[in-house]
Amino acid sequence: MGRLRIGVLASIAHRTPPRGYGPWEQVASTLTEGLVALGHEVTLFATGDSITSAHLHAEAPCGYEEDASIDAKAYEGLHNAAAFERAADFDVISNHFDFLPLTYSRLVSTPLVTTIHGFSSERSSATSTPRPVPATTSRWPSTIAKRTRPALR
Repeated sequence: MGRLRIGVLASIAHRTPPRGYGPWEQVASTLTEGLVALGHEVTLFATGDSITSAHLHAEAPCGYEEDASIDAKAYEGLHNAAAFERAADFDVISNHFDFLPLTYSRLVSTPLVTTIHGFSSERSSATSTPRPVPATTSRWPSTIAKRTRPALR
């Protein structure tokens, strides 16, 4: 397999990479920079003040946790829509935004790989047992359980 065109969808709570707290943004940043270093064409969907060697697409000027004037829900909607409006530009989209982008997944043919870092919904919580999204919401081929490396001796 050669060079891939990859969209990485980050959270917009904080800049990517975050200045301080922002674990989801840090994972998206680390993945993005690693994929660019491997020679892939990557577009990072993140806040406008994000720092990346990839192409940057931003709807929100900065993170809503960093600027109270940012309307989180309005910008989250625009942010997710922008990624899926460009879905045909990518071989795959790597979603680090939580479950909301899954609602767009049946509208595009581009594969969506979703990493659930911890559910943001009050009705869901991250557990050691992965819980698939209902089949009516998404094409769900498999769940990969989060694993930790065994202690080295």
